[in-house]
Amino acid sequence: MAAAEAGHIEARTLDDLRDWLARHHDSAGSVWLVTFKKAHPDYLLFGDVVEELMCWGWVDSSVRRVDEMRMKHLISPRKETSAWSAVNKAIIRRMRETGRMQPAGEAKVAAAKA
Repeated sequence: MAAAEAGHIEARTLDDLRDWLARHHDSAGSVWLVTFKKAHPDYLLFGDVVEELMCWGWVDSSVRRVDEMRMKHLISPRKETSAWSAVNKAIIRRMRETGRMQPAGEAKVAAAKA
């Protein structure tokens, strides 16, 4: 799906994002994740968002401005042919150690190793 055609979701908390991924990780294509900028009380740390996405086998890519207080990140299911950087591998190890990895995320890791 082209970025211009992707739908939008808004996450005010990591729980919002986690709940959306739990329901849609295996049925949705790319979507724009709308989050707040640092000045807003509902700001989400970008690193926390990336970790949550990886737990479910998703990645982020393009970032765009929505308005004065919000940004949007294009998030998508990870492609099986995607390269795994050392940083991403470290995130996966940490998510496993903390018990946050989901079966969908583990499946993406296994597919990349195949």
